[in-house]
Amino acid sequence: MVSRDASTRTLAGRYRLGPTLGTGANAKSFDAVDLTDDSPVVVKMLPSQFGASQGFMERFTADLGIAAALEHPSIVRIRDFGVERVGTKSYPFVVTAQLPGGSLRGILDRGRTITASQALMIGLDVCRGLAHAHAKGLVHGAVTPSNVLFGADRKVQIADFGISRLLGDVAWSDPGRLDVDLARYASPEQALGLPVEPRSDVYSLALTLVESVTGQVPFAADTTVATLSARLDKLMPVSADLGALASVLERAGRPAPEDRFTAVEFGRALIAAAEKMPRPEPIAVVGLGRFGEATAVLAEVEDREDATLDITGSLAAVASDTESQEIVESPAAPDDPMALLRALPDAPDFSAPERMSSIEVVPEPAAAAWEPSSPPSSRRVDADSSGGVAVLGEVASDWVPERVPTHRTSSIETVEGDDDVLNIDRRSMVKYVFGALALIVVAVLALIGYRALSAPSHTVPNLVGMAEAQASNLVGANGWKLDVRRVRDDAQAQGDVVSTDPAAGERLKKGATLVLVVSDGATLSELPDVTGLEVDAARSALSARGLTMREAQQAASETVPAGSVISWSVAEQASLTAGSQVPKGTTVDVVVSTGSSNRTVPDLAGLTVEEATSQLEAVGLALGTTSEVFSTTVESGRVVSSEPAVGAGITVGATVNLTLSKGKDLVVMPKIVGKTLDEASAALTKAGLVVGSATGDASGTVSWANASAGDRLLRGSAVAIVMLAPPPTTTTAPSPN
Repeated sequence: MVSRDASTRTLAGRYRLGPTLGTGANAKSFDAVDLTDDSPVVVKMLPSQFGASQGFMERFTADLGIAAALEHPSIVRIRDFGVERVGTKSYPFVVTAQLPGGSLRGILDRGRTITASQALMIGLDVCRGLAHAHAKGLVHGAVTPSNVLFGADRKVQIADFGISRLLGDVAWSDPGRLDVDLARYASPEQALGLPVEPRSDVYSLALTLVESVTGQVPFAADTTVATLSARLDKLMPVSADLGALASVLERAGRPAPEDRFTAVEFGRALIAAAEKMPRPEPIAVVGLGRFGEATAVLAEVEDREDATLDITGSLAAVASDTESQEIVESPAAPDDPMALLRALPDAPDFSAPERMSSIEVVPEPAAAAWEPSSPPSSRRVDADSSGGVAVLGEVASDWVPERVPTHRTSSIETVEGDDDVLNIDRRSMVKYVFGALALIVVAVLALIGYRALSAPSHTVPNLVGMAEAQASNLVGANGWKLDVRRVRDDAQAQGDVVSTDPAAGERLKKGATLVLVVSDGATLSELPDVTGLEVDAARSALSARGLTMREAQQAASETVPAGSVISWSVAEQASLTAGSQVPKGTTVDVVVSTGSSNRTVPDLAGLTVEEATSQLEAVGLALGTTSEVFSTTVESGRVVSSEPAVGAGITVGATVNLTLSKGKDLVVMPKIVGKTLDEASAALTKAGLVVGSATGDASGTVSWANASAGDRLLRGSAVAIVMLAPPPTTTTAPSPN
């Protein structure tokens, strides 16, 4: 068990630093132990000039906060991040879990390679991690063998999300900061100074997989300029010896991003290629070791306790006034008597390059745990019972932190190495770059001139559509080397030439390489599940994926309606299921339902809804919709009629619609006594009644009706009335004066 006493190499009072694992252009990595639970970790520290840059620290806070929220079995989890304050210097750091299996870089550095099948399995795991990160708007930016790590179970995880993109933006902003190793795995768009995108990670992964099998990085040269310029507008050289993996890597390594796979498509293509390749043997991983001990030490830690991990580098709330921000210092850890990195020299002022602002981070909206108007000033990471971590809270994509991380005062003895990793004379570098470019141009022109005078050339014929053997024979006398690459293509039959590089009509010298791109059959399409769909809908679904439907047979079904698909299959490949990949043009056989034996609609008149439903279910039918009408013969709430009608034959499971009675349609008798005939007629009509017989003097008023005001009568009933003549008018003569 590791001692919990803080050593003289303790970071933030928590991480005991061991040997240096590696030193890059902009960071230094240490083997370390988290003293809170004795777990092995890796600590990556950045020079103090990064901590002195407000622009860099805003990116560091935002990017690492989002990257720490990534939870996926193929991504190395960020356990902690923050800033360590030592005197006037600030050192950003990142803490990740330590994987005991070492890295792919470690295997290659020992002069070993892996098989194509093993590379396929590594690529598949990395694609899973990239697809998860890309879906959340994160781009790695520097996929290399050094970032492909192995766990104790040989499972692959990709490391350095967040920090690789951040440091990459710094390096690419100035050629003086870009070393050849980083350039070896760069995509063409990175070489042109364009922003990285998810498909840039796919290109870098393709380079990594080719190197893991062949031991050589495609397009690699002795200088950064030559390495970057070699891949512009060039197809990635992939040997046919890689088998089914060759065409997949060729597509993933195309120079134009839009021509490459996405991470999801790359993974699916690898799965399809795996069916044609031998089963891989377990990879003999290198192992990492801890404090010089054997790798096995990492397997168990005695008396390990579960604990809650508070981010020791969390970004604590400080003054919100951006023009007068002050760093809040944490007290020095009492167990650390030495000063952190005190021997590392100062570096020139560093300001984040404009290119750094090009990052686009779009976390999933569903994961947001707070309103964008109130961004958190800190993050907390809790350990679950299994030793994993769960990030509480999210970082919005448009959040620019108004607060800087809490700096901590710590005490660590001098760590070997120079802190001033970015102190480069840029003017000298510019002169060097232009000088190197001039030498390259002169050398290329000289080589072109020499070959133009010494080697004969021939025009590349049009080979598209020819069989591979026929095309090879046709150009065999020209003295060209043939590089056959296979891709899936819908326009050319399997084994026929899809294209050449150079294209037809261009001239190619003797001894040069002619790339023959040969069709490996039609492109693959995913089988949809058409079970239960009507025949036309099933045919449309298959046609949309380039597949053909054939009605193989018909069969009765008690559960599937007539004209719908009962089942489907692919001839001679009965094991295929929905989601399987098949070549476009594949025929899918379907079995179509003829329905079941007809059921007779029972007589439901006069029944309640519950009674009618029971009778329908008894014969395999179901209740459909209900409507209501007035009825003078059927009690309210009971069935008046059905649709289909009584005695009709319908299939099992069909629905029957019912019409229910609302009872009699009654209206209220209005008051008409004393009204004229016209007034009485209007009142009755408005109430839904009509005038029946009318006797008496039509010029009089209604004196009697066969219904009293307020009585309830059937709508449309006739009301008999008797009219009474008005009394005579008496005129009185005026009396004489």
